[in-house]
Amino acid sequence: MGGPLAILITYYYIVKVSLMVAVWFTGFLNVNLAILNLLPIPVLDGGHILFALWQMIFRRPVNARVVNVITNAFAILLIGVFVLLTGRDFWRFTPAKKYWDKITGARGKRLWSRAATNAVPAPDAGHVPDASKHN
Repeated sequence: MGGPLAILITYYYIVKVSLMVAVWFTGFLNVNLAILNLLPIPVLDGGHILFALWQMIFRRPVNARVVNVITNAFAILLIGVFVLLTGRDFWRFTPAKKYWDKITGARGKRLWSRAATNAVPAPDAGHVPDASKHN
């Protein structure tokens, strides 16, 4: 999952491969955007469909204040997701992480590294297995 920076970097590498692949990737992004736009989130078109279904089922529209509050809340969440993805892309695709490690002196001190998550605990040297349990 990536934001605008990841999409632009991906476009750069795809255009270097082939212009036809770039056209295919553009179509892929458009179909993806259409599907995401139909999600039942009040800010998107799917949310408008959801409110229309509500009106059809209950024979009265949703209160305008409720629609306004829900739409504003989801707009803030959606903008927050975009900012988070763009910041994550900036952190991944630029040398910002290297400079941050240099400033903080945190070289190699990652909280979540592959070595730490895949580590197998060392056997307990003082533990002697009971032979009677294996018979």
